[in-house]
Order: sequence, then structure tokens, then C-alpha cells
Amino acid sequence: MSKNKKYDKPARPFELWNIGNYETVYWQERDDQIPFYPYMCLFVEHSTGFIIDSLVAEHGEYMEEFQDTFLYIIEHNEMIPKEVLVKREESYILFKQITEELGIKLRLVDKLKWIKKVRKELVEQLEKKQSADFYL
Repeated sequence: MSKNKKYDKPARPFELWNIGNYETVYWQERDDQIPFYPYMCLFVEHSTGFIIDSLVAEHGEYMEEFQDTFLYIIEHNEMIPKEVLVKREESYILFKQITEELGIKLRLVDKLKWIKKVRKELVEQLEKKQSADFYL
């Protein structure tokens, strides 16, 4: 075995995060209300799929709220990722300055498996709730 061979060591928990932000399915508490399409941000640990935090915000306010939540997680949980993966260019721009200032590597990727899975499960849960509400 060569001593020069590089091995990919798995990241320790919470060193590699996935951050996904997107428009959610509509929310409507009453039939007479206008549907609301909030923006959601998910912070997920890459290797386990553990949801570190999530946040829902209105379109006009989401950018600052998502950045504040990112900093809050780091400060109050005393954990800082070594790298953050994002799928959307918008997410990259949103977190670029903060990650640079904190020395965190930020990388744009094609897929975020955990974000996709959580989104799918959220939609399924909301659909079940709407179906259940129909029978009430």
C-alpha cells in the first residue's frame, strides 16, 4: 500500500452541511384566505440527514432571516461546518459572504439528496393533512 494514496475520510458529524432554500407548497388555513407560498430554508447534516434547523419566511424577508438563522445555529449550538453544500445559485449568493468571513468552504452542487427527501416528505405530510381536513 502506497503512503501517498489519499483516502477520503468521512466528515465528522456536523462538519458538512446541506442548505436548501425554496418556495414551499401553499399554505391556507381557511378557505376564504388567499394561498400563501412561503419560502423555506433547511439546514441538514450531510452524512446522516439530521435536520439541524428549518425556517419559513415571507418572500420579502427571507434573505436576512435565513442568514441570521445560519449564524444563530453556529453561535448557539457551538458548531461550525467546515463546508456547506448548496444546489441553487441563489443560495450560493445568499451565504457566500458569511461563509467567506467564517472560513467555511461553500460549494455549489447538482444534487442535495437530503434536501430533496425532506421536501418530498413535507409535501406528503401537508397533502395528508389537507385530505384529513377535508373529512372534518
